[in-house]
Amino acid sequence: MSVSPRPAPGLRAVRPAVVAGVVGVLLLGACSGGADGTADPAPSDTPTSTATGTASPEGTLTVQEACSAMYVDGDTSLERRVVAALVDISEGADTDSVATMTAVGIELGSLSVDVPAELADAVDAVRVPFLQLQENLDAGTEPSVELDVASARAGLTEYREVCDAAGGPAGDDAGA
Repeated sequence: MSVSPRPAPGLRAVRPAVVAGVVGVLLLGACSGGADGTADPAPSDTPTSTATGTASPEGTLTVQEACSAMYVDGDTSLERRVVAALVDISEGADTDSVATMTAVGIELGSLSVDVPAELADAVDAVRVPFLQLQENLDAGTEPSVELDVASARAGLTEYREVCDAAGGPAGDDAGA
């Protein structure tokens, strides 16, 4: 499979074995109970924070919380991980870049469930290339896929504009 971001063509092909290996490792990691074969510990009654930040009681993040989830939470912001994953896959789809795209896509999917209505369309737009890659991996029939990175860029721009308007954190150049 080769991955082509739109509009820039010309990416290296990913061998089906690489894709199968990535999918296999991800599935094995998700299904295994641990390296020693023991089951995962039972969940506690104590809530833990999620990758998207602390949700309000209704389960939906406030705009401020959603902005923090995109621009502040974690060692590297979600926005930077999105951009890095798209750049990495555009330079050549290999096991690492596909795994990174999958991980970031999962995180965006979790965020999409929790964002307020003002940010729902923006997150959906950012998710487009991640979903395109995942659909192609799931189908396993296409030797190449074009990723709509323009959609992701538009979504990130819209997300930033909403955060700026709400006075929330909006990336490294906020307020500059």
